This record gives sequence, structure tokens and C-alpha cells, in this order.
Amino acid sequence: MGKYEGFAWLILFLPTVIYYIRRLTHEDTFLERYRPISTYMEVYGGDPSLETLNTLVHLKQESSGSDGNGKLPDRFPFEKSDGGIRIPLVHPAEVVLQGFVSVSGPTWVHDEELGRGYLLFSDGGANRIWRWEVGGGPITIGRTLHMEKSGCRSNATLCSQPTTSSSSSSSSSSSSSSSSSSSSSSSSSSSSSSSSLQPPPTIGSSGMSVAKVGPEPHLLVVCEQGEKRIVRIETDGARTPLVTHDNDGNRLHAPKSLAFTPFGDFVFTDPLPQDVVVGIENGDGGGVWKVHEAVHVPPIPASQSRAAHFQKANATLELLYSKLRYPSGVALSHDYNFVYVSDADPENLVIVKIPLEEEEEEDSREEEDSHEEDSHEEERECINDDSSTCTPPPPPKGLMDTTTSILFDATSLSASGRAGVMGGLAIDEHGNIWAAGPGGVLIVSPTGDLLGCVPTGMEVVTDVAFGADGYLYLTTHTKLLRMKVQVKGVVVPNLVTKKNNKKI
Repeated sequence: MGKYEGFAWLILFLPTVIYYIRRLTHEDTFLERYRPISTYMEVYGGDPSLETLNTLVHLKQESSGSDGNGKLPDRFPFEKSDGGIRIPLVHPAEVVLQGFVSVSGPTWVHDEELGRGYLLFSDGGANRIWRWEVGGGPITIGRTLHMEKSGCRSNATLCSQPTTSSSSSSSSSSSSSSSSSSSSSSSSSSSSSSSSLQPPPTIGSSGMSVAKVGPEPHLLVVCEQGEKRIVRIETDGARTPLVTHDNDGNRLHAPKSLAFTPFGDFVFTDPLPQDVVVGIENGDGGGVWKVHEAVHVPPIPASQSRAAHFQKANATLELLYSKLRYPSGVALSHDYNFVYVSDADPENLVIVKIPLEEEEEEDSREEEDSHEEDSHEEERECINDDSSTCTPPPPPKGLMDTTTSILFDATSLSASGRAGVMGGLAIDEHGNIWAAGPGGVLIVSPTGDLLGCVPTGMEVVTDVAFGADGYLYLTTHTKLLRMKVQVKGVVVPNLVTKKNNKKI
């Protein structure tokens, strides 16, 4: 026995080696150990266009055999479901991380020094931004804390207080009281149902984006819901305020999401507080704002970062649209001429298409004359009307209120029992919109057709984002998910040097 004493360590170590070899040769490897949460794609009614859908996600196919003259094309196995069909996925949506409070804002970041990317995402309820990465080898690096106090640094009590402004709650209330009782009751029911479907307000960060344009294209821009502002994180850690107030001098409510344009501007959503009940037909809804030339805002030194929490940013704002109660996700179209914005209002689960630029001067003049004629006609009708409640409609508040159109309406999906409201948006290289919506992740074509849905059951998807690693990342209230896809996200070019020429 004495001559084998030196090999005692091998007796203990060898079973461990055999175990890991079996793991690596089994299909359940280190990189495939995540629990699947959705194994199929749903297609509702009409022509499913499975060949097109298979260019976006990996649909499972089966051989059709041979007809004697050669092999037949592979077919897609499917089973019927309520209102459509289900097709199995080769790579199901899977759980990556869990145990969070209120997750949103997934953003892919490329690290030039490491030569690889990683994902950032907000946990607004915990007031943190987390980082997740696989790494350069077979072992996942996993989750690390990227930023503490990501949405509130000044004072938690102050951050949790609603915006106090003369034109948000008070003017909205007067507008609501002047509207008809049916409108008020509809708004009240919408507000109460919204509270049950949406997570409670948080003081942490929400949406964020790497600018990818301008002189510092690698800096992170964050929506701070607690501080009610949008900031840029400088290389020394300073938080430069990019926007804090609207054009009336009121502090933002709680900015939700943002998207950069190629020219250094960005568009962001600022939904109404859930306890504010208004009639949005008069343009008293949450704001979809455009911040001009945000990349040219000079950075502040780290020594002034704390004091800047209470200072007003000198931003040039433009209200694009004001007729959504809870504008949520925002994404730039693949031709850079529009932004898509989702509404988390349970009574109005839509994606709208908003032009970024006004029409040509001649077209705008014709449209303005047409709107003036309609307005005068309605005023004449009110004069001839004996009703004391007849008042002419107010002028539009948002620059694009009259030119914005509804691209897609998901209200019927919610009515059929699918959980969730409209949330974050992501655009692929073909212009399709991947949206967090009722039932899971909705894939909508540029023309507004629903191509399919990746269902997640009672796991309500809050946001989506493409990674450069071939995955679509999804967030629910408490989890981070991912799904392998066959398309890439749209790439926004850096055209800041051409900012004086706004046409592509």
C-alpha cells in the first residue's frame, strides 16, 4: 500500500474529472444549462409565412421523405392552438438569471479592449444596473454589479415623490373634469387596470443606451426614474444631466426609454404617473420628446456630479407626440426616418409610428390649411349647436400629433387572456419590430402585420434587445431571458458630422 500513497489524490480527483467530461460531452453543456421557458412559436390566423419566419428564428423542421423522384422540401411540424398554430423552436427561450425586483432596459455594449461584448440591464426596484457576460471561453463569467444607485443618488424619499408641477396633474385634472363623464370613467378604469398590470413605480434606472454616435460613442446614457432625468455616464463616473425638465419648466415624470438617431439627437418617453387620471384626446398624455444634439452637451467634472442632481439641464426639447397615456418602449426605424413607440395603457395597447422630421414645406402648408379648415368648420358647428358643452377642439400639442399613425394594435391579444402590456421595442436589420407585449415577444412587420409570438406564459415580458452574440435578450419583472435568433439588430450609423443635413 505504501508505494500507492502518493496517488491518493488521484483517487479523489478522478471522479470529478470524469463527471465534468460527461457534462461536456452531453448536450447539457456549460453553455446550454439554462432552463427553457418557451419551446415554440405561435402564429395567429392568416398566412403564417413560415419560410419568412424561419429567417428570423430557428423553427424546427422535419424531412418530408421522397416522392421517388427526389427528396421533398422539409416541412414545419405544427399543432393547432387557439386562433392559430404552434411551431416548435430549435433554440427555445431560456432563463439566464432570476431573483430581481423590476428588470428592464437590456442594452448590449461592445468592449473594444476585451474584443467582446456584454449585456447591461436595470433592476429598477433594487436601484442597480447589472452586467452579464459569457466571457471568452467555455465558462460563463456571469453576473457582476455594474452600477449602484443607478436611478437615485440624492435621497430615496425625495426620489419616490411624484412630480409636482402646475401643468401635469393640475392642468390634466381640469382637462379631465371638463371632458365628458364617459371619458372620465374610461380614464379611471384604465388607470386602475393599469396599476394591476404594470410593476409599481421604481426609483432605480429604467431604459438606457450606448450613444454609438458623436465624439464619445461608447458612453452610457441612462433614464433615472428616481431623479426624474436622463444622464450620461462619463469615463470618470460623473453623471452629466442631458434633460431634467420639459419646455414648461416642469420636472420629468419618470423617463422610461430612449433611442438615439444617427445625428446625435435622441427620443425618449416620459409616461404619466399611474395615479394621474386624464383624458388623452386633448393631448394631455405622457410625452414623446426629442432632444436635439444631445451628444454635444459638454461633460461635467466628477466634483460637480452631486450638485448637478438639483440643477436644470440646458436641453433643446421638442414634443413629438402627446396622445399616449403611458408611452413606454421607443425604437428607431431601420430607415432612420421614424420612431416606433409603444403604449402600456391597457385600454390602448398600440405601437405608433412617429415621423422624426416634418414634411416638405409645400406639403406641410397644404396640411396646415386643411387642418385650419377642419378647425373652422368644427367651430362653426359649435356655434350653431345649442348644447352648452360644445367647445372647439384644442390645437395639437405635439409636433407630430396630426401625422402619427397607429402601426399595430395588440388590444385583442390582451382581451383573449394573454398576460402583459406593451413594453420595450427592438428593430432587426429587416425593419421588423420585436416588442414586449401581451403573451410574450411579438414580431411585427414594418407594415404592421403580426408575424408571430414567442409566448412566455404568465412571465410578463417588459423589454427586449438584440445582442451581438446572436441572441435576443428579454426581461421580465424578475428574470433575464435570451433566445437564439437568425437576425441582427439594426445598426445606427454615426452621422453627427453631417448634422446640418438631416435627410438620409
